[in-house]
Amino acid sequence: MRHFSIELLKESPSPALRTCARLAQLQPSVGRELFAAGFVSCWAQLNEGSQKQLVRHLEMAFSSPNIPPEILATLLNLAEFMERDEKPLPIDIRLLGALAEKCRAFAKALHYKEMEFARFKRMDVNPVAVVEALIHINNQLHQHEAAVGILTYAQQHLDVQLKESWYEKLQRWDDALKAYIAKASQASSPHLRLDATLGRMRCLAALARWEELNNLCKEYWTPAEPSARLEMAPMAAKAAWNMGEWDQMAEYVSRLDDGDETKLRGLGNTAASGDGSSNGTFFGAVLFVRRGKYDEARRSVERARKCLATELAALVLESYDRAYSNMVRIQQLSELEEVIDYCTLPVANTVAEGRRALIRNMWTQRIQGAKRNVEVWQALLAVRALVLPPTEDVDTWLKFASLCRQSNRISQARSTLVNLLQYDPETCPENVRYHGPPQVMLAYLKYQWSFGDDHKRKEAFFRLQDLTLELSSTSNIHSVASTGLMSGTSSNVPLLARVYLKLGNWQWALTPGLDDDSIQEILAAFRNATQCATKWAKAWHSWALFNTAVMSHYTLRGFSNIASQFVVAAVTGYFHSIACAANAKGVDDSLQDILRLLTLWFNHGDTVEVQMALQKGFAHVKINTWLVVLPQIIARIHSNNHAVRELIQSLLVRIGQSHPQVSF
Repeated sequence: MRHFSIELLKESPSPALRTCARLAQLQPSVGRELFAAGFVSCWAQLNEGSQKQLVRHLEMAFSSPNIPPEILATLLNLAEFMERDEKPLPIDIRLLGALAEKCRAFAKALHYKEMEFARFKRMDVNPVAVVEALIHINNQLHQHEAAVGILTYAQQHLDVQLKESWYEKLQRWDDALKAYIAKASQASSPHLRLDATLGRMRCLAALARWEELNNLCKEYWTPAEPSARLEMAPMAAKAAWNMGEWDQMAEYVSRLDDGDETKLRGLGNTAASGDGSSNGTFFGAVLFVRRGKYDEARRSVERARKCLATELAALVLESYDRAYSNMVRIQQLSELEEVIDYCTLPVANTVAEGRRALIRNMWTQRIQGAKRNVEVWQALLAVRALVLPPTEDVDTWLKFASLCRQSNRISQARSTLVNLLQYDPETCPENVRYHGPPQVMLAYLKYQWSFGDDHKRKEAFFRLQDLTLELSSTSNIHSVASTGLMSGTSSNVPLLARVYLKLGNWQWALTPGLDDDSIQEILAAFRNATQCATKWAKAWHSWALFNTAVMSHYTLRGFSNIASQFVVAAVTGYFHSIACAANAKGVDDSLQDILRLLTLWFNHGDTVEVQMALQKGFAHVKINTWLVVLPQIIARIHSNNHAVRELIQSLLVRIGQSHPQVSF
């Protein structure tokens, strides 16, 4: 390709390009950059017969199974360049689209597939196949809304029926699983049944339902054809790995070693199997680590890296997002080397234990920088679990369970929590208390609350009351501290504060029609949360918000005297929330709290108690806080309320002293 580029520059009719030929000989990158320009300049000088002959040779190059991805990407860039120059190569767009997808240049593949879709009537193309390809490519580009839009358009205008694989490409795994199960039960031939079974396996792998997947793979592995085994092998190996069936995993991995793994891309197996070109060597390295053959494991890691290198180079040229799954595999390989180091360190050695602790801490910090994606976290945690069981890394696995819950991966969130608890609370009698590490119990109750019906929510609330009593009892203070009292998304927030906060929020949700008893109970819960974590913005925000809600509740019912009792508490709570939010990352309620505080100030600032609370609060909050609401403050500078007006003027003077450039 380099020689071809130089010859194109030498023979170019453009003097500017010809003068670059010598530079391209000395600097290869110049030849690569000018390849398309040189080709177009020479193309224009060819007669029609020569152009047709050149196109035939290009099509032969495109069709070659041995063409490197970098050269294929260069030729695709050439086709794109000539199309922009309004001199498109006379090559079938279906071929260009298929080649772009083959080398994972999904942006180009989308362009050609969209052209194919626009011309499907003239080209005699099956629109269903094009729609399916568009859905798949948009998902690869992380354009999920576009994929859903294509499906909606196809249903409305093309009268197409939803296929099982479309659910899969839309990542609606539960729906896809149900559809594949139904298809398998209605299959009229072994081929259709196998196709449905493979789809079912992909869904189970994506949902991390390893036990079901493992049993299904065992059932179909022996009678399956070699091509089907090749597609099953990565999923079967992951299932066996997660189930701890190492001999079974070795059998699956041996099939990957024997087969041509690049066929996996043609089969479309993208579900939870990582990069096809490195699966065999990666799983082999895992097995070597498990068997204590660390030298062989290191060699397998290096082979896996070489498998990834070429493809990763092509993907990074497209975009970082499209290369991310391969980057995750590279991180897995790096962490597998760290696992080997972890295993080979001497036992009962102080220096070695310090090194192990350093590795564990590094893993904890590193995963925080990974994309908050279930598949990404799952892949990284699986490697660490070779030496660090979930029960020894509870906080990280709780974050993973929370991520599953937020991603609506219900079954995966539940299985993760059950694994941490080491028993299934669903089988626990109602009159028996849940037991287990308190932070895991809280996570399970949050899961139960999020996905349960009204009965399950009430049960979760009552169980949370039991957990609160257990944590707050003086006899359990030491045991709570040893089981992760300082646990959660922020390491400086006590677990007991989180429990009290959830208790207050859940009781508030369960009693929308507030009564005096429930108000006092909810206030007590929020008050306890603020006392357990005096610097926690979230607790102060909830305390202030509920006091505001109670104030509105009594005001609407005509009890203004009672309502006024909650104003000072609300004002104090908002000041604490704003002050703490200024020092905490990830708190986005600060502006809303400032605006709520201004409302209370302007409406109730004439009472002595509120004035004292405001003056005290202004002294503790950074003056920069008020810059975002300066227009609202200035708008009330002529308030009829003398006390409010004086306080506004005092605050504006302080702002002017700190920020003289601010114009009032």
